[in-house]
Amino acid sequence: MTKVLVLDFLDSASKRFSLKIPEPREDLESEEVRAAMADLIDKDPFVRTLVSIERAYIVTTTEEMLVFGA
Repeated sequence: MTKVLVLDFLDSASKRFSLKIPEPREDLESEEVRAAMADLIDKDPFVRTLVSIERAYIVTTTEEMLVFGA
């Protein structure tokens, strides 16, 4: 089972920009994530200018092997 934290922002053109972080800490709290997202907006480290927080969520994926070998 793998987990990915997805941070969705809106940019200056009102288009969604997603940042995916693999294997997030288990003890993340919503306010901590919101503060980190706000910090990214303030520091503007990307080519696209982020203007607002859209949402953040964790995707959990489970793999089930059906065929072995080549």
